[in-house]
This record gives sequence, C-alpha cells and structure tokens, in this order.
Amino acid sequence: MAKKNLAILAMFLTLAISGAGCAASALEAPCIDAPYGWQYQDDARSIVINRVSEPNLTYFVADVQLSQTGDFQTLVSNTLAPVSELASQAGAILAINGDDCGTHKFGIIIRNGDLLRTHGTTRNLLILDQAGNMTVKTDRKGEDSKALGKQLLNEGVWQTFEFGPELVRDGAAVAFSPTFDVISTRDTRLEPRTASGRSARCTIS
Repeated sequence: MAKKNLAILAMFLTLAISGAGCAASALEAPCIDAPYGWQYQDDARSIVINRVSEPNLTYFVADVQLSQTGDFQTLVSNTLAPVSELASQAGAILAINGDDCGTHKFGIIIRNGDLLRTHGTTRNLLILDQAGNMTVKTDRKGEDSKALGKQLLNEGVWQTFEFGPELVRDGAAVAFSPTFDVISTRDTRLEPRTASGRSARCTIS
C-alpha cells in the first residue's frame, strides 16, 4: 500500500510593532517576497501572507506590521467556535489561534492589558509590552505566578502567551531542552502548530 502524504497546516507570524504614537511612515517593506497570496494595508497596518507548499508540508507565512500596539488584540472565548467565526465576530483583519489557554488552568494570562489568570506552569512565557517589545521567560522554577502577574501588569504588559518551546532568540536557533514536556515533539506526530516572533528590522521609538 502506498504511503499517503500528510500536509501540516502551520502559521509562521512575523510581527513588527513600531510603538504607540508612531507615524504610518514607520511601516516598511514586507520581509516576504512578492507576489503575495493575500495582502492588506492601510495607514497604520500592513499584512501580507504567502502559502508555501513542500513535500509533505504546507505552511503559511504572515508578515504583520502595526503602528500601534493596541491593534494587536486578543479574544478569549469559552466556546468551541472556530477561529474564522470568532474573527468575523470581532471584525478582525487577520486572526490566528493563540495559546489554547481556555483548555487548561495553567500560566499567567494577560489579554489586552487585563490580567485574567495566574497559575504555576512549566511552559515558556511570551510577553508583549505596550511598546511592542517581545521577551520570553523560559525558567519557571520557583516562580511566584501571582507576584509575577502583578509585576507584568504594573509594567504595562499588553499580552502574554503560554507556549513552547522557544525556537529563536536574537536571530539564533535555541537549543532544544529535553526537559520541556508540555507538548509532544516527536517527529512522527504531525499536527498544526503556530510560531510567532518579532522582526528586528523595525526599531522601537
């Protein structure tokens, strides 16, 4: 019997936020080469998406530029509605799945500047502040989640995502930790994944 080819649907999101109060001229040429599969642009936002197909693999790459951090919105839902339906309800231009925080009780969850939950976890924590800076916290041993959640909120953090493992830091691949066991990393398990990061091409002003 011939082995069937499997296609993984994945999204790689490159985000550039020029910071609150920046002029629209801060938007730059996309990192993705034209022609684009999908494109949207206005005075404050630029989104281009390409679909890439390789043997046994299909993925989408999205280059997103925002002049205001507040345009990076999240929607928390207690239903099993698909992302497309939630996006339509919210009037979103582009929507992707988040960190699946509704299916578990773990982590520090900040959404649109509001602290929704603090609970211990071994996941990695992606932190997006009001200036558009992204940082990642990987060492969660001995963490006081309530204190950290309050600290992040006081520092003006806009969004946090519990995820992992971290793949790239400062432009270099991160060595995979064999102790990270939150998700399956077996190469025989094919399922959708989303990766997101911030491009260094744009400076925060």
